[in-house]
Amino acid sequence: MDGKDRPDHEIARAYEVAGEGDGDGDDEDGLDVTALLSGCWRATTGAGYVSFLLWLVKLTTRELLSAIIASPLLSNSESNGIWDREDVDQAGHRFLTWMHEVRHRGTFTKLATAFASLVQVVKGVSNLRELCTQWLDVSLSAQSVTPILITQHELRTVRDDALSTTRRSAALPYSILSLITGDRDLSDRGVHALIEMADVKAATNDITKVHAFNVLQVVLPDAKQGKFLDRYFEKAVMTAIEAFESPK
Repeated sequence: MDGKDRPDHEIARAYEVAGEGDGDGDDEDGLDVTALLSGCWRATTGAGYVSFLLWLVKLTTRELLSAIIASPLLSNSESNGIWDREDVDQAGHRFLTWMHEVRHRGTFTKLATAFASLVQVVKGVSNLRELCTQWLDVSLSAQSVTPILITQHELRTVRDDALSTTRRSAALPYSILSLITGDRDLSDRGVHALIEMADVKAATNDITKVHAFNVLQVVLPDAKQGKFLDRYFEKAVMTAIEAFESPK
C-alpha cells in the first residue's frame, strides 16, 4: 500500500512500528498489535490512576495529621492524655516543613487549611498557646522557660531568606496567615515585623524585603484580618510607596 494511502490511526501505526506490512489484517504467526496497543493503553491509564492515588494520599496525610493532633485537644483540657507539648510542637514543625518545600499552589493551599485548623485548636489550650507564638517567631518567646523544640519559625525564615521568592514566596504567606488569623496580639507582632523588614531603609537584604512584601500582600487583604487592617494600613502603604521610589 502506498504511504499516502496508509490509514493514519493508532492500530495502523502500531503495525508499522511492529513491521507488520500494510496493516490490512492480523498475521496469525505475528504480533497481535491490537492486543499490544490495548495493553499499552491500559498500562498508561493504570499508571496515571496510581499517580493520582499517591497524590491524593499525600494530601490526605496532611489533613489526617491535623485531625489526629487536634481532636484530643478540642476539650480545651491542659492534659488530654494523648499528646504532650512536644508531640504538638513536632506536628507544627512538620506542617511548616511541608509548606516550605511545596511550591504548587493547589497543594500548599490545602496544607495551609489543615495547618490553620490545628493552630486554632492549639490556641484554645492555655498551656499550648505559646507554641503558635514560637512557630511565628522564636524571638517573640525569648522570655519563656519552656524549651523551644522546633527549628521552623516563619519570621526568622523571612529574615534568613532561605526560601526562593519565586511564585510570590509560595506557601510562606499562607503559613504566617494561618498563625496570625483572628489573633490581635500575633497579628500586631507579625505584621509590624514584616513592615519593618520590608522598609527600604532597613538593613535587610532584597530577598527578605521581597518575601516581606509577598506575605503582606496576602495577610493584609484577608477577610478575617479586616478588623485589624486600620492598625497597619497607613504604615504599610507608606512602606510600599517608599519601595517604589527605591533605585533597587
